[in-house]
Amino acid sequence: MTGLRDKKKQATHTAIAESAANIVLREGFDALTVAAVADAAGVSPRTFHNYFSSLEEPLVDFIAGTFAVIAEDIRALPTGLDMLDVLERLLGDALSDDGVELYSLSTLLAIGQAMEMQHRGPSALGADEETARAAAAPIITAFQERFPSMDEFDILVALQAGAGGIGHALHIYDELGPDRTPEQGRALIARAVRVVRGIGKLRA
Repeated sequence: MTGLRDKKKQATHTAIAESAANIVLREGFDALTVAAVADAAGVSPRTFHNYFSSLEEPLVDFIAGTFAVIAEDIRALPTGLDMLDVLERLLGDALSDDGVELYSLSTLLAIGQAMEMQHRGPSALGADEETARAAAAPIITAFQERFPSMDEFDILVALQAGAGGIGHALHIYDELGPDRTPEQGRALIARAVRVVRGIGKLRA
């Protein structure tokens, strides 16, 4: 009975976190309210507060969970890929006819873009630097396993340059509207990768 109760609690916890993420992705941060998250998760506002002490907490929880999923995705990729290849795979594989896979790098970039559009920094999530670093630790470790010559600084710079630039392709893909196809998205991502890869070769 205890195991069943724990599973139910975890399911509710996950539903609230995913609902918070979906609201930000579809409607922006201004639409993120306790009432909206609770309604989307199928629980009462009181139940929400039984699980989370603030409105930002479920979103931080979702982001941490997504980092953990991405870390396993990185480990599952074939060897021989460089950093941009890995990012292209992570972003392209998340696209489907139904949209973008929820637990993916694409989703994290979209949340980041939503924050930028409303001039919100990471502190808007109520997470201090230590919490943010702990959330990102799984993906840093996964990249270090694949690229042992890179330290945390190198990886974060590469992610900022690569994922940030390629993320623009996802923004353009989203603007194509409901008739867009995953193939169009992957073509945009591949084009963005070529641009980022060629930056060092540009001459005036």
